[in-house]
Amino acid sequence: MVDFQVADQYTQSLGCWHGFIGQQKMISIKKHFGGTDGRYLYLSGWMVAALRSEFGPLPDQSMHEKTTVASLIEELYTFLRQADARELGGLFRALDAARSEGDSVAEQGAKQQIEDFQTHFVPIIADIDAGFGNEEATYLLAKKMIEAGACCIQIENQVSDEKQCGHQDGKVTVPHEDFLAKIRAVRYAFLELGVDNGVIVARTDSLGAGLTKQIAVSHEPGDLGDQYNSFLAVEELLPEDMNNGDVLIKQGDKIVRPKRLPSNLFEFRKGTGEDRCVMDCIASLQHGAAAKRFFRRLMQSSGGEPRKIVTDKLRSYGVAHRELMPDVIHDTARYANNRAEQSHESTRVRERGMRRFKSPKQAQRFLSAHAAVYNLFNLGRHLVRAEHYRNLGISAFKEWNAAVA
Repeated sequence: MVDFQVADQYTQSLGCWHGFIGQQKMISIKKHFGGTDGRYLYLSGWMVAALRSEFGPLPDQSMHEKTTVASLIEELYTFLRQADARELGGLFRALDAARSEGDSVAEQGAKQQIEDFQTHFVPIIADIDAGFGNEEATYLLAKKMIEAGACCIQIENQVSDEKQCGHQDGKVTVPHEDFLAKIRAVRYAFLELGVDNGVIVARTDSLGAGLTKQIAVSHEPGDLGDQYNSFLAVEELLPEDMNNGDVLIKQGDKIVRPKRLPSNLFEFRKGTGEDRCVMDCIASLQHGAAAKRFFRRLMQSSGGEPRKIVTDKLRSYGVAHRELMPDVIHDTARYANNRAEQSHESTRVRERGMRRFKSPKQAQRFLSAHAAVYNLFNLGRHLVRAEHYRNLGISAFKEWNAAVA
């Protein structure tokens, strides 16, 4: 438990929207407090939308350019690097002056200052809002931010295209499974770049959210989707009361109709915000239970304890493994688990292919022409003999060369 009355038990966030602002903040903090320990820069979504968008000042609704935050991270570290160079330059000039004057005491003091130098570089928390799209879009944008230098990504459980400022009412949240999919996408981005200790801040906006865009998928009573749907405002009805286009769900022994607005959004019951926040916070514990169920089913299907289990690096798997089958080998190697890696394999294949081109524009020019003729020359290798396949390939390339000559 953190005591917020004791300053050294928590870190201090410093909002920032420009490289120069971040540089001056760190210089001032270091000068006043003697160091930058316990400080970090926080790139708030509303600051970026209001002060960095090329569209002009915008509300906090994820309407600014996707790569704005990543560009700001690079800009900040450039300015912080300049702050380091400026201070170190002064220390080395003092060292040179002491040597030229033959002052050994001053020289030793300058050397000590250089050895004890503390950088202006501090961690950066980047706000990715609600992910700017689906899981793959979240993965790509998070990867861009991490490559720029962010060590922590903050993401919230709102609907991406209905995003509102966290201080406003009328927010629309997504079911837990959808939000957890985006959290996993951010984690995959960290792992893809070899960052095993990246931090994810998963923020819940359920307290001020009275709407949801979709009904959660539920497979059995009491699961995560069923718990989410239990907060919906519903009305019990009889079969003769049903209307065309009604959405109906089963809650216990009753068939109920969720309250749907003309905007096709579904409404939560009044006064359930705090309970939904609690549920959001304990979702990770429920995932631990889900991991245990997964291991139990695995043992049942295999007829006993397996020799080796391969999973991704989700920590709940490690807990379940230690409790249920500690003697079984648990492999979490980066490329051993296809279930973890396959979800973004198409993205990585595309990125590797893009490296062969000078620019995305050049790649698009080639692909627009290639897509129109690819199927004409793409014959399955398994359908013909090798010699015939080679002859077909030679013939196809001759036709291609004649067409583009």
